Amino acid sequence: FMDAEATTSGDWHKIYLFRLADVPIVFTDAKYMLEYLCKTYNCNAKKGIKLIAHNAGYDVKFIFNQLCHYSDISPVKMLLRARAGFRYNKGIVPIQIQDSYALIPEPLRNFDKMFAIKMEKEILPYDLYTPANVEMRFIEIDECIEFCKIQFNKNN
Repeated sequence: FMDAEATTSGDWHKIYLFRLADVPIVFTDAKYMLEYLCKTYNCNAKKGIKLIAHNAGYDVKFIFNQLCHYSDISPVKMLLRARAGFRYNKGIVPIQIQDSYALIPEPLRNFDKMFAIKMEKEILPYDLYTPANVEMRFIEIDECIEFCKIQFNKNN
């Protein structure tokens, strides 16, 4: 499973990290993430990578520039599945991207109740992830609490 995190303030979302399930590394670069996967899983032209993301149409935008031969199935506004290639070791590794939201059309924040699992989602407000705050990498707890209060007031 893959998730891309980006700043959401302003007109452009700027990626600041990629996270992969069961991988202890956080990636800040799409090419490095795909190279890591290829190396770790001994990928080649016959053995590729399958990435699953909830709302993959959003996440794929941040790796798109690293892909070649991209094609997708996108009825209406949702990406169902995409296939592409990634140039690695003088070859092209097949990449398959699956949108889990197309299979389970519920926001991730509802998964704990749906599947009786323990999880934490959307702990901090998206407005906290400004380019300046992401660049700082550490934000005082008082500032985080203030953003949470503002978000609470927006929601209620």
